[in-house]
Amino acid sequence: MKHIVIDVPDHEVHLYPISDVQVGAVGLADRQFRQHVEEGIADPLGRFFGGGDYSDSLSPSNRKVLKAAFIKGELYDTPQRMYEEAGKRHAAEFLRLVRGSEGRWDFLLKGHHLNEYQVQQPDGTYVLRTTDHDIADALGTVYLGEPGEAIGQALISYRFPARSKGRKRPVFRVYAVHGQNGGGGWASPLTQLERMSRAFNAHLYYIAHHHKLVAGATVKLHENPDADTRLLATESRVVSGGSWLRGYMPDVVTYAEDGLMPPLAIGAPVVYVKSVGDGTFRTRVVI
Repeated sequence: MKHIVIDVPDHEVHLYPISDVQVGAVGLADRQFRQHVEEGIADPLGRFFGGGDYSDSLSPSNRKVLKAAFIKGELYDTPQRMYEEAGKRHAAEFLRLVRGSEGRWDFLLKGHHLNEYQVQQPDGTYVLRTTDHDIADALGTVYLGEPGEAIGQALISYRFPARSKGRKRPVFRVYAVHGQNGGGGWASPLTQLERMSRAFNAHLYYIAHHHKLVAGATVKLHENPDADTRLLATESRVVSGGSWLRGYMPDVVTYAEDGLMPPLAIGAPVVYVKSVGDGTFRTRVVI
């Protein structure tokens, strides 16, 4: 698991999570996605972070099959280079769609869809790199994933300025994960987050992968004799990050149509966080 700390310069921050854009796939709503990115760029308090699947390059199962075919000699170097070049084109197109947001990304998570390739080092050895690494470098941010099949989780601490000298800096904690598996109902991603909230304390629980744009509020109580109810409530938000893929398109059968899946709304949430001053936060999620 990755842990990072991000210093927030103001008492308020607006978070624009970006996930499941899957550039290269049929149905990409590129115009709407660009409009959303431009809103974040125009927001003086806006910050971005990535939830994975920025391009529609190979899935883990596809990468495993191709790797085995290359090792066995069933595929030659030429198709391998073709896959690598296509993956880099998809990454470049994603960067074009988010142009102007460079330097305003806090982190990128790893998803399922990306492309891996080898880079030769000066000593003649090779290291494995991904198109996600390329995207993170171009955006000037940290990539919290690594080559291979595993998809990790992250805890991010946003440190806000203290309201007065000598007081502690309030910390807004985010639990973020790309996500695994699926479920037909809107509640499936939030159910996964509810389960993880038993293990990790956070103000915001975020998941991608499900292509569902939904949010909810949860609360945890603990004893506080000074409170009116003798209980102190810590509120959290659980958020599923949506996607930018339309499920039904004219004259082409998409993955959603072939799988008899209902169309899902495209878009992404915006999370507005304001430090109240007593160590708590006012959090609002707009979907």
